[in-house]
Amino acid sequence: MNSRCRCNIREVARQAKVSVATVSRALNNRSPLTEKTRARVLRTVQKLNYQPDPIFRLAFQR
Repeated sequence: MNSRCRCNIREVARQAKVSVATVSRALNNRSPLTEKTRARVLRTVQKLNYQPDPIFRLAFQR
């Protein structure tokens, strides 16, 4: 059984009540985020068992 979430970053943002950019910043450990916001996003990621698609991530790496 694959426990990986079929949701996307938009669903994480919606459930955490933040923007997609905020989710991205939290996942990539970028500033500026308060610890409270970062923790809320990471809790939502864990709750949804969200993992970014590695192929999609490769397309946007610089």
